[in-house]
Amino acid sequence: MRTRPGLEIVVEGGGTDKGFEALLAGTSQIAMAAREISQSERSAFAAKKVVVEEFVVARSAIAVFKNKANPVRELEISALRRIFDGSVTNWRDVGGPDLPVTIILRNPTSNTAEDFRHLVMAPSTLTERGPVAISGQDVVTQIESAPGAVGFAYFDRVRSQLDTVDVLRVRTGEGPAKLVFLKYLFFYTRAPLGDTVKALIAFTKTPAANEIALEQGYFGLEDPI
Repeated sequence: MRTRPGLEIVVEGGGTDKGFEALLAGTSQIAMAAREISQSERSAFAAKKVVVEEFVVARSAIAVFKNKANPVRELEISALRRIFDGSVTNWRDVGGPDLPVTIILRNPTSNTAEDFRHLVMAPSTLTERGPVAISGQDVVTQIESAPGAVGFAYFDRVRSQLDTVDVLRVRTGEGPAKLVFLKYLFFYTRAPLGDTVKALIAFTKTPAANEIALEQGYFGLEDPI
């Protein structure tokens, strides 16, 4: 807006689903999405002969955190899922000390819980038994005070607290264990792109846009994770 003072951008909330509905109806030029477009949504656009283009504009990352006193440094994804589905109740069952597991949860309808279920737990089910934290910062605070505690939060939202807990690395197959599970944020547009939309997409790849992403608690496209 500062670089194009005559440009007006109207932003409406309502979630990813509403964004795709507006883009399909032609009442929006861009759908901001916190997930990839689904096959059924692609089919709906194809039925109307609308070509959709996808642009990654930012990233978020979920990490699993544990108390620093717990010597477990990494786990197989299968063992992690058994902890978070409630099957494992003591760390000794996954190679750790004789210590009860305390799972710090988020509200089951929160974006954090939804993303953790999708990125980490599927096809397993996330337990609902455990203390519920009101924020990512609260997750870390609760883990810090309980030796057997484990929980999840957006990595980028708790950066200032990373010296108080440990990130639990997760092995998902060949290669090194993961520190985080990445989630991408998207812009979806109708093709062909108009000049205004082109300009906005181009802006998302600039250092200024990267700075905005960081200010909002996300990682920009150029930030190392």
